[in-house]
Amino acid sequence: MRDPMRVRKILCEIHKIWKTYPDMRFGQLIINLYTVYAKEHGLPKRPLEEVRIYGIEDDEFYEWLLKFEGF
Repeated sequence: MRDPMRVRKILCEIHKIWKTYPDMRFGQLIINLYTVYAKEHGLPKRPLEEVRIYGIEDDEFYEWLLKFEGF
């Protein structure tokens, strides 16, 4: 079973980042975060309609969010 506390941890990190970029819409923020994540992890660049955030493990994304330095 996945750790239920991961939800709060991930959302708290997203909240911190979103406060830095308050003019972004939620979807825009998530896609922009994924785009930076994908680039740093060598994932193939895809058109927005083909973004593959679905398969990223929560713990892995959370650890990356902790190190996120901005757009």
